[in-house]
Amino acid sequence: DDELPGNLDYAHSQRLGSGPNAPVRALALQNDGSAVFGGDFTNVNGIIYNRISRLQSNGVVDPFFNPGFGADGSVYAVAVGPDGKIAVGGAFTRMDASAISGIALLRANGDVDPAFNPLGGALNGPVRALAIQADRKIVLGGEFTQVGGLTRTRLARIAYNGASDTGFAASADGPVHALAMQPDGRILVGGAFTNVSGGTRRGIARLQTNGVIDASFVGSANLNGPVYAVALQPD
Repeated sequence: DDELPGNLDYAHSQRLGSGPNAPVRALALQNDGSAVFGGDFTNVNGIIYNRISRLQSNGVVDPFFNPGFGADGSVYAVAVGPDGKIAVGGAFTRMDASAISGIALLRANGDVDPAFNPLGGALNGPVRALAIQADRKIVLGGEFTQVGGLTRTRLARIAYNGASDTGFAASADGPVHALAMQPDGRILVGGAFTNVSGGTRRGIARLQTNGVIDASFVGSANLNGPVYAVALQPD
């Protein structure tokens, strides 16, 4: 194949065609190299996909991923579980035909998982970040202060069926934009906060597995702006 400058493979660069018609705001890779992505778009390469879609590893839109009507509002976060199910977070109130606010769980083929019911589907603000633990519990971060009628201030954890984890004691005084799971189960949190779970932390913090602040992780206490992304290095 001909190559573009920078060793870009020309044929590969053309597979997506026109691409999404609006911004992509979240992306997660699956074990087979497929990429699930969400955002503000309503079609991908001319095919209707409302704010959630998937590309095969070669860049082609995956015809086997069918989220139906998709999301009726922006998708800000996507995470893939150990079993291949896909957690989707955002500012939506419906996913396909299901009335679900802010958080949905999809099967690997894009169908809404009917067993997932996040306490009646009631979050009172957008979900901006997601992380799935090895035990398949889902950690949520965002701008919400309630999950299913329970007070959950911008951080929460729910089971795979949507039930709230009452043993998770985390909270933040400002929006949470990023989450990353360490191998030992501790949780890195990034956002626009100055206090997390009762500890003074500006922009970045680490939580114990129960949501309590990890006092051994000081981070950068003097960050002068929000953190929007967190990634874990091999060490």
